[in-house]
Amino acid sequence: FSRIGMHNVATPLFALLAVGFLLRGLRRRRYLDFALAGIGLGLGMVTYVGFLPLPLVLAAFLLNTAVAERHVLRRNWRGLVVLALALLLTVGPVAHYALREGEHFWERTGKASVFKGKTQDEALDAVAESTVKHISMFNYRGDRYGRHNLPGAPMLDPISGALMVLGVGLCLWRWRRPRSL
Repeated sequence: FSRIGMHNVATPLFALLAVGFLLRGLRRRRYLDFALAGIGLGLGMVTYVGFLPLPLVLAAFLLNTAVAERHVLRRNWRGLVVLALALLLTVGPVAHYALREGEHFWERTGKASVFKGKTQDEALDAVAESTVKHISMFNYRGDRYGRHNLPGAPMLDPISGALMVLGVGLCLWRWRRPRSL
């Protein structure tokens, strides 16, 4: 994506930094790891609006981990506070702008939203259709828009696609292990 100057090319980097440093922080219990996870999360949030649900995903992961490993939150609460502070410091200026100039901040999202101009039933149908398209783009049929990939070609080659399916299957098989989630 970077060859066409899209700023959201950094999304996978910031997601991996946030998740990786969070996992390392939970394992090593060092504040620096939690701070770097918060910074990665914050940079992702200020870079691309599609990144905004990731904190909810990480919260679900932490909740699942807390159920599986009862003492994880008690042992790491200080580190999670460091993560939250680093996140707030990183995202603070953009969040302040979004609160002050919400109409401008959310303008593009409102125009591109799958929900725009649809009833609730139509919106649910659009989400279901979009989900199927996104899941199938990896191995079956990709986006027809040439900016995203070769028109109609799957994103992954057959070997990478097969490995992804096996990896997802393995994670689902081990769904009770928090790290597989």
